[in-house]
Amino acid sequence: MLPKVAFVMERQTKPPTLLVVGKKKSGKTTLVVQLVELLTARGFAVGTIKHAAHDHPRDEPGTDSHRHREAGAHLAAFLTPSGFAVFGDETDEQANFARLREWMATLDIIVVEGGKRLPGPKVEAFLTDAHDTPLLGPDEDCLAIVTDRLTEHFAPIVGPADLTPLVDLIERELLS
Repeated sequence: MLPKVAFVMERQTKPPTLLVVGKKKSGKTTLVVQLVELLTARGFAVGTIKHAAHDHPRDEPGTDSHRHREAGAHLAAFLTPSGFAVFGDETDEQANFARLREWMATLDIIVVEGGKRLPGPKVEAFLTDAHDTPLLGPDEDCLAIVTDRLTEHFAPIVGPADLTPLVDLIERELLS
């Protein structure tokens, strides 16, 4: 059982967000997939956002959505039988994050892959074979760290083989 989180997080509006952060090749995607599976198994409606430091490749010059935006559309979306995507010209990452949260308001929780500089509680994925030191420092909103061998950290430590204590912590801190 993980200890109660020592810092006090500001209560967020619904839906709460959890940012899964870490350095490159640290296991962020695997962790997000596992969290989504475990949270949905508990009956929660989960949405995800993949944060990237670069532009999404589907909205590039010559594509229809790009042409729509060049014509003056504030937002351009495309819809297919398998999903949809929305593109916009807003350059303020914080404003985009807030807008995405509003669009996902019917969900129980949003899990963001990446976004270290975005506001909200964070879980760090940290593989000691890939990196020497964790990404987050003690002054950041680190809810827990998921690591393969690290034994001491300022935040609760969870092993990647059993994420049940982490999901319990997320449910207690963000979903209750």
